[in-house]
Amino acid sequence: MKIKLLAFMAATLLVLAGTVCSQAALAAVPRPNRVLLVIANQWDDPSGFLIREGNEFHEIASLLKNWGIPFDILRLDQERLDPDDFIGYDGKPLYGAILWDADPAKYKDQNYAVLAEAVEKWNIGLVALSNRIRHPVLEGLLGLHYRGYYSSSAPIVPDVHGDFLLNGLPNPLDTNDDPRIELTAKGVMATKVPWQFPPFKDRVLVDNVRATVLSIQGGIPQITRREVRPGTYAIWIGSDYLSFLHYQAMRTVLRRALALAVGYQLYRDWSRDAILEMDDVGSAQNSWLESWHYATLTQDQIEKRLIEPLENHHALLAINACPGFVDRNARRIVPSFQQVFTDEFGTRQDYISTKRGLDEGLKRGVFEIQSHGWTHMQPDLDSPPGPWWDAPLYEEKAEVGWYREFGDTRRNKEIPAAVQRRHLENSITWLEREFGVTPLSFVAGGNGISESLPNNTTVLAARAGFGWFGDYIGPDLAIEALLGYSGMGGSEFGGTSDAPLVVWIPPDGHDRGISQHPDQFARIFAQLREWNYGSMNAYIAYTHAQVRSMQGGGLTLRVSYDQHFCRYFGDHASDWQMEIPSADSALQVTVDGKPQQVVFKQGTGTVRIPPGLGTHTITVPGFGK
Repeated sequence: MKIKLLAFMAATLLVLAGTVCSQAALAAVPRPNRVLLVIANQWDDPSGFLIREGNEFHEIASLLKNWGIPFDILRLDQERLDPDDFIGYDGKPLYGAILWDADPAKYKDQNYAVLAEAVEKWNIGLVALSNRIRHPVLEGLLGLHYRGYYSSSAPIVPDVHGDFLLNGLPNPLDTNDDPRIELTAKGVMATKVPWQFPPFKDRVLVDNVRATVLSIQGGIPQITRREVRPGTYAIWIGSDYLSFLHYQAMRTVLRRALALAVGYQLYRDWSRDAILEMDDVGSAQNSWLESWHYATLTQDQIEKRLIEPLENHHALLAINACPGFVDRNARRIVPSFQQVFTDEFGTRQDYISTKRGLDEGLKRGVFEIQSHGWTHMQPDLDSPPGPWWDAPLYEEKAEVGWYREFGDTRRNKEIPAAVQRRHLENSITWLEREFGVTPLSFVAGGNGISESLPNNTTVLAARAGFGWFGDYIGPDLAIEALLGYSGMGGSEFGGTSDAPLVVWIPPDGHDRGISQHPDQFARIFAQLREWNYGSMNAYIAYTHAQVRSMQGGGLTLRVSYDQHFCRYFGDHASDWQMEIPSADSALQVTVDGKPQQVVFKQGTGTVRIPPGLGTHTITVPGFGK
């Protein structure tokens, strides 16, 4: 009997030892760099493509895309937690971290034991947000006990010093030091605070059971960390889920938390990056709309007032152009940049001269041509209260609703999807014919858009192949822009380290301003003298880059640049921030097989990828040792 017992114990110890060794080996292998974002019912598009603005889910998705961190979305309102959500074909984890933004109290019948298994057995890191932790499994993983969600006026302050998540951040963490720069109606750069915070904000009341407390709010833990297994972390970021991402420091905590959960991170930092934009070039409204009437820019104006200042300041201007002109006499759309005539106001319009100026700016590398639609005008110019064609100049032609292409503001209805799609496609092909470039960003004229899911302009622009319409759009997702920031649109985080500042140039963001006040454009360089002037095509290239971790010795990342969205990198280098929480010195990194010394400070260093499309490889040989 003793012999059998000893044999059983020996066998049991071997199994346990094998399990411990296999888990230790798994923990030693770099995790996949992909994040699984888990939500509840925050996504109002059943098809899972359009993310509308207005909640923290929209903000998180926007941040992840702007950072360049790859992620998938699991929605508990349609899906069940299942082991196959976390484990792939080869039996290995699909994700390095789970970002939990789902309220489990609303979905009590889910199998949350799967979540515990993902963290404890498969060593997938966990980052949980705010009050979305009301379940024993989440509480156990985080080492907390949830008690409630209530108002507080106390600030969130660090409770430790020297921790990776909090290094260099302000005290308090929810300080309102996140001003934005915008272009006023008079073309003057102004600083404003876009979010007005109430004196009382919500916080989560928890008891600490076995976590490390990093920050507190009125003595209550608000940011915690627990090492579930060696190198596997469960991190909780408390505070008000409706407002915590409106603080720069809290966004940085979230990004660093994902780096700690995965073990590393490659992301793009946008600090002090500005993209200059100008609308309306080539559109017909300046010839017909009485309240917006002016002469199209001449070659001489473009060269002296735009090209020369841009060259002097090593800057680039994205010009949102309309290649289709609504010809009243022909009663059809004709190429804009072939028109020379005197309009009914008596103003000479020379679009051929405009084209010569645009070509010169492209040749000298200071212009990018992007899409402002096809015509800037209603597709239906015939139905009542039209027809527009024969209307008097100071009567029906003077109604601004006729000059909105993607939302029928004259008749207070939407533009059908098929019509919008044709206009978007024509904008692309006509700009390709005119300038030999494919536009990657799109701006709807006058912000006139259709918003229902069947006719949604943002979705249709993404399907047409654009990569930016105020925020990220692409073949996988369309993230709705929050209008009103960064001049006339753009990411709500524009002008911070989390997204570039998109600025419509003085005096009014349009060629109209240059035509009427040609000397005012140059003011932008004094107003943005401490900023870097960036490229819209570069911005799109970063947000559409594909970053994937590879199996092998050390840490190996493959960064892929496609020929459409990422073509800017065909002849430009790209700079990424590499975040390794434990690194604080110089590390030898190889990029495409060539050594590159990267100096890490507080866990972050810059990696440069040389020009070239296709796949690049970044290797950190000693990672994890």
